[in-house]
Amino acid sequence: MSSAYSDLEIRILAKEVDAASGKPVYRVELTLDHGQEFGPGFANFQELEPWDATGVETKAEYGERLFLGLFADSNLKSAWDRLRGQSPLRRTRLRIDPTLPELHPLQWELLRLPGGGPAPELSAATATPFSRYLAQEWQPGTAVLKRPIKVLVAVSSPSNLATFK
Repeated sequence: MSSAYSDLEIRILAKEVDAASGKPVYRVELTLDHGQEFGPGFANFQELEPWDATGVETKAEYGERLFLGLFADSNLKSAWDRLRGQSPLRRTRLRIDPTLPELHPLQWELLRLPGGGPAPELSAATATPFSRYLAQEWQPGTAVLKRPIKVLVAVSSPSNLATFK
């Protein structure tokens, strides 16, 4: 098995109306290593709200429900199973179209494989680092070559603030 990471991009592109049910679904496409395309398929996030820590649903239950909604389409689920077997080490990037504001508040970092097993939370597993981003028009900068590099670090609510006075 290769120790190289693959790059998986999950794109949620547009809201459509399902002809059979009349309910909204979201067009989803997957790309592995900038070339291998999977989908399109449709996610179904009916009645999915941001996770409520004071509610009855656990983080694990919410994460599994989020996963099942994202891969509700059998074509997408098959694609997921295939690329998961093909690339056990993969950096996963989730890109949600900016025109879908109802999906941005969802806690995608809780995305979890149903049924548990080893490292079921995608964002918590070292084999599958996870991030999400908004697509924007920008060009990556160049590497900082001048030394020393100045870095600002901020810690919210530090426990030992009194020792720094």
